[in-house]
Amino acid sequence: MLFALRTVLSTISSNFNENLFFRLPVMKETPESILEILEAPDNRQMAKRFLRDFASFSRRQLSGDMSN
Repeated sequence: MLFALRTVLSTISSNFNENLFFRLPVMKETPESILEILEAPDNRQMAKRFLRDFASFSRRQLSGDMSN
């Protein structure tokens, strides 16, 4: 399923960066469990890192710098 999603997204945008991907094991979890997963310190840190890296990547794309 993840491969299919990446394939679709890569056809939609040439700016798709496969190195920027944030994964959490939330399939089939209850809303309460998802909240616990999101609140875990390690997951919060991963989310912050992902958002920082995504913002940096986006700024580079907007400035025309196509390097990763």
